[in-house]
Amino acid sequence: MQEATQQKGLTMCSRHHIGFRAEKPATRDRSWRSGGVRGLALSLVLAATSFAGEGFSTGSERGLWDSDGNSVVVGTIKDVKPILVKGLADHSAILCPLATSCGKFDPSLNSEIPIKFYIGDTSSIRQIPPNGATVIAVVVQEEGRTNVDSNLFAFMPDESGLVAVSGLGDPKVKETLSKLQAARRVAATQSADGTHAAPPSTTPTEK
Repeated sequence: MQEATQQKGLTMCSRHHIGFRAEKPATRDRSWRSGGVRGLALSLVLAATSFAGEGFSTGSERGLWDSDGNSVVVGTIKDVKPILVKGLADHSAILCPLATSCGKFDPSLNSEIPIKFYIGDTSSIRQIPPNGATVIAVVVQEEGRTNVDSNLFAFMPDESGLVAVSGLGDPKVKETLSKLQAARRVAATQSADGTHAAPPSTTPTEK
């Protein structure tokens, strides 16, 4: 019963961006919590691993842009490189932010920032953006690291956490902002009247 509760807790905390694979929690035992060498090693592995998304967000969730630290950023990407961490095919890159559509990310303080993103069966990201491409990215800044959130997002093109576009004038940029504005209005309505109105979209589309 206790293990089931712990596994459920891990799944819930991965709702937005932690993104453990489904089989990962089952392979852990409780000994890593003791603060020993094994726990430290596991923490380092998890910190180095890009996020593998399993959740779905509409943009109207409370805390998504505040406590969870997500931001939607438009910028250019360069130095895209594959990396190998414990058999997972991750990628690193440099993001050069141009604008923030939502969240607390400040492009004026971050002219270039290293990022990591995950492409795989549990990731919404399906294509590697080419060097020099303009992208829309859902990023998470946490403990000095910036990662692309690999979950599904109703407001993003193709519901992906990282999408290449033709530039700032691409219609997808405006469309993403419009969807975010609609989602934030839903959140504001919920906060004002204490209800839980249905968000703009609640079900991922079939790929």
